[in-house]
Amino acid sequence: MTAVFLACLLLSVTAQPTDDPFAYSGPFSSLCADGVQPAPVTSGIPFSIAIAPDGSVTPAQKFELRRPAWSGAGSLDLAGVAFAGGKLSGSATVVNGSGSVLEGLRLDITGASESYKAKDDQGKEVIRSRVQAITTNGPILFADLQKGASSAANGFEASGLKINPETTGLTVHGVVSGLYLVRTLNPKSDSQPMGLDFDASGRLYVVSGSVETIYRLSADGSGVTAFATIPATGRWLAVSPKTGEVVSHAWNADRFFRFSSTGGDLAGLMQNDEVAGMGGWASRTRFGRDGSLYVNFGATIAKMAGDKPAFSFEKVGAYDLEMTCFDVAPNGDIWVGSNANVFRVAPDGKNGARAIIGPSMKLGKIAGVHTLRCDAQGNVYVADRPDADHYPRVCVFSREGRFVRVFGRGSNKPLATEEADGVHLGQINTEANDLAFAPDGRVFVSHRDLERPILVFEPF
Repeated sequence: MTAVFLACLLLSVTAQPTDDPFAYSGPFSSLCADGVQPAPVTSGIPFSIAIAPDGSVTPAQKFELRRPAWSGAGSLDLAGVAFAGGKLSGSATVVNGSGSVLEGLRLDITGASESYKAKDDQGKEVIRSRVQAITTNGPILFADLQKGASSAANGFEASGLKINPETTGLTVHGVVSGLYLVRTLNPKSDSQPMGLDFDASGRLYVVSGSVETIYRLSADGSGVTAFATIPATGRWLAVSPKTGEVVSHAWNADRFFRFSSTGGDLAGLMQNDEVAGMGGWASRTRFGRDGSLYVNFGATIAKMAGDKPAFSFEKVGAYDLEMTCFDVAPNGDIWVGSNANVFRVAPDGKNGARAIIGPSMKLGKIAGVHTLRCDAQGNVYVADRPDADHYPRVCVFSREGRFVRVFGRGSNKPLATEEADGVHLGQINTEANDLAFAPDGRVFVSHRDLERPILVFEPF
């Protein structure tokens, strides 16, 4: 009886939801929800496959996957590589020898080039190159891999390749991209990090959810100091990229608390039910890249001009905003999360539309938004709301709202660990509190873990 009970318990803990499996692996088109479009990647570790003029190709190939911050090297292993009828095909496996967790792994065939014989203006034979248009079955998604783990083998194809009489060789180009878990941070043993942001010098600011303190520290976790105090524990904060001003939320407060770059008190922003855009409890706050301050009172988002809103909105089209989170993209667009939808609103606060649609845990969709941030390229990182059947994750979309990847599980299978309040605990414990981007592009995620409350990822 005991053995049967334990077996059932293990299955219940490690079972993978059919709509959101850990071990998702295969072509984008077979894994993502209907209608989801892939975004092209703009970075990654490159590889290339050479095809000889007679169509021959090396059937087994291995490419090193390495970055300076990694303690080891992984590999992209290709098998069964063949070329016939204008199509290159084979299978790809990623082996994680990086020394840490690799997450949101993705393989893209990005293009093809042809080298060919030609003649210059003097009639001398030269070798030139040109691009060949191809179609692929990608991107290929590989999920998250723990240290030392290998992905499943997945087939790849590139079609439309042509060997012409003058061809001296074809090269098919690709990249492997994802995130590398660099380290975890714990500013103070009692800090319970909540809101995160960086100043222009690359210093990290953390508002505590357990003590009435805003901490400042280096991005590597050193030099922790108490920057300022607030009257209650906090949830959100923002740092001006221009002046270093810090604006913070505190629980049950009717205002935002403001501090100079040295920690001195500045006049706060008070709730004012008589002013459009400033009614309701003070909640979330962000700065635009130009230093403009945006605040969230109640369910309204306002861009401030001094101590009054320049404009505000509480609806996007026909949708009333609820449980609101937001960020400002580099181009000034305002991305707003509300329940299970994400809206993109023009910089003037008008002409908004749904860009990411839920609720769904299928890849390329979101179940609900807990927080979101925009990186320097305009990509939108959405911390999804977990529930009793799903684990926490972070979904990444392009500035056009197309799907890039998902990460934050830390493995291609559920960990046989506990539940908390009916929510599964994965690498991200319970849920992500906030996200922030260091000037070097590293991604910082605060979550509800007492020992490693901030996860630091390096995109590649």
